[in-house]
Amino acid sequence: MGRDKLYFRRSYAQAKVKLITKTSVDGKSLTTSTLNSEKISDTTRAFLQNNAEAEEFRYDRLASLAIKDLEKDFNRLGWNDPKNKTEKVAFDKKKNIAISNWQENYIREKFPNILKIDLDTFIKATKIKTAQYGIQKALRILSEAQNSNYYDVEHKHVNLDTGEVSVGISQVQALPAITLWLDESLADKGYTLSSFAEAKIKNKRKLIKGLQIEFSPMYLFHVLSIGTDYVTSLKSQRDNFIHGFSHKLDILINSLYKIRNNVNALTFDIQSLKEQLVGDKPDLEYKYFKRDTLNKAVKDINKNTGKNIKIKEKKEGRKVVAVTFYIENKEMSEFFTFLCHYVSSQLYFFSKTEIKSIPYFESYLQAKDIKDDEVIGESKTFLEWEEEAESAFEAEKDILSMLETDELFFERNSIIYDKTKHTILNKNVFLEDGEEKTAFTMIYDSNIPITTPQHSLRYIHNITLEKMRNSIHIADLIPFGYFNRLSESWVKIDSIDTLSRYKENIYKDIVLKSYSKFTFEEDTHFDMFKYYCEKNMFEEINENVKKKIKSLFEF
Repeated sequence: MGRDKLYFRRSYAQAKVKLITKTSVDGKSLTTSTLNSEKISDTTRAFLQNNAEAEEFRYDRLASLAIKDLEKDFNRLGWNDPKNKTEKVAFDKKKNIAISNWQENYIREKFPNILKIDLDTFIKATKIKTAQYGIQKALRILSEAQNSNYYDVEHKHVNLDTGEVSVGISQVQALPAITLWLDESLADKGYTLSSFAEAKIKNKRKLIKGLQIEFSPMYLFHVLSIGTDYVTSLKSQRDNFIHGFSHKLDILINSLYKIRNNVNALTFDIQSLKEQLVGDKPDLEYKYFKRDTLNKAVKDINKNTGKNIKIKEKKEGRKVVAVTFYIENKEMSEFFTFLCHYVSSQLYFFSKTEIKSIPYFESYLQAKDIKDDEVIGESKTFLEWEEEAESAFEAEKDILSMLETDELFFERNSIIYDKTKHTILNKNVFLEDGEEKTAFTMIYDSNIPITTPQHSLRYIHNITLEKMRNSIHIADLIPFGYFNRLSESWVKIDSIDTLSRYKENIYKDIVLKSYSKFTFEEDTHFDMFKYYCEKNMFEEINENVKKKIKSLFEF
């Protein structure tokens, strides 16, 4: 999972919000979740989903463990031996619920429910500008965000003794509990976020070791081990929202995008829509809800995301009773052209079916009578091609970005990216009749041909990791001292930022093997530095590699 991408269960995205009335530290009554609480919630979700331990709780991994553990129950209940297609569909639904229940219990028992994070790193990741004004302001904002709202999420459970399914409602907090991780000298003082913010203590920042984020079992289950029915959004886009309710509409709209041609599914009665965006407010008139919430959220999303939303009101007499969302993708024109080329290339790779006219094929796919379940080619439906192409589209953008910032990487590894075939190819240069010629051949990864941008990106990633394992970056030896020739003084290189500032001169002195310009806190590090210099094992930090290294130090 990428650091920018946030994952939400579809049931969570479409759940009704419950707001908690509380009093802020300055005495004001807060009856809605604030913009700050939504940004903090997103940041917490991002840290949890990108936590190293979360990899062990991936859906596919836990699903395989669950199936193995539940196999006897499935056999006993006859779910592995359906009599017909209808029964198979019903049994598969029950099996999926059982697997989900198993995963929930596994996460509850195995995942550490407390995550410790550096305060400054967390505050910076929230992108809340006012939180940067000082430690007191930051703690106040964190305190006010606590217990802002929760969601009523449908929760299914299957009884493995009887095979019966029950449906209940689970309350899932939008934000886990955040407390301070203080120096041992203050551990028994009982400070809360707000009381520590107001306490007359000197050097508060030095006494804060970090933040402790405590997760409820239900929160962990809904944020970890995201299965196949999920919604994604980009944190970098949501960071630009200026209204808290925009975050809720954003994931609701993303959960509806796949069914954007189903008017009934995109239509919400006013009361239901209010409950999903601002909670149950029976006295809130539609005209004020539209003016103060709906229109602002739509404007926020249209401005900051890849979606364009239009709303159409349904009236009974003069009263607006429902709203229908019409959703367009700003990149749809570009994406649809990509989709046509991608389907064409895949059909050629695997069935040697050649699309002779891409424009005609594009017109065919855009025809109104094309259904999501219509098969194109030999096996995949239009919807399956579209879902696969969306993933390929994003992967190709990443590859082209890498190519733009690090063209030498491709040259050094004798590979190119073919935008027509949507895959990487080997570049082979050879002599024939005294002339230098170039040929491009398919690349195989573990005897499997690479034919998609996703596989290409994974292959490039593996090459990069292997290269990093067999080389060293000066960043791996941070912190160290460096003598700056211009200022004729020693500077401490203790972060990626300071390394970037003096990078060019540092690498010049590495090439020149000017050992006297470097000092290290440990003699072993200095010995390693000299060894790597002599062996020419330091790799230049280009922009692309710098991003990879930077991610090790910053969120």
